[in-house]
Amino acid sequence: MSENNITNPAVDERDEVNIQADAEQELTQADEQEQADEPNGNREAAKYRRRLRETEAERDTLTQRVEALQRAEVDRIATAAKLKPEALWASGAELPALLTDTGTVDAELVAAAIATARTTLGIAPPTRNYVAREGSNPRPPATSGFDNMVNVVMGKTS
Repeated sequence: MSENNITNPAVDERDEVNIQADAEQELTQADEQEQADEPNGNREAAKYRRRLRETEAERDTLTQRVEALQRAEVDRIATAAKLKPEALWASGAELPALLTDTGTVDAELVAAAIATARTTLGIAPPTRNYVAREGSNPRPPATSGFDNMVNVVMGKTS
């Protein structure tokens, strides 16, 4: 999953299921061919080769899932920083460069990559919401005839 496109996880899972089904079918056909070609003494070796292929296929599937989760976390951090994930990946950021030695996403490295993406692509940092003259009333309050009468009786002139 080293491509720069964001993909739909539901579609990816269906593709993985189809790939796994195809791989299992190929393994079964290969095993039948091996068993037909080999004498009975090599059945055990064929069994271990089959297990090895199954384990390698499972490992590859799990690796793809972990990479998808890591990419999703980087996308989440970019979105929280008000930057589209596509812009981050388009700026040349690579997933392995954003991970720690243990394989977890490093938020500081992602923040640095976001800053680099903003400068590289000329994206202005987000500003906070600003409303001019917030809270002020643009018109003076209107006075009623009753207020004018009270002011006259009380001796106040306006």
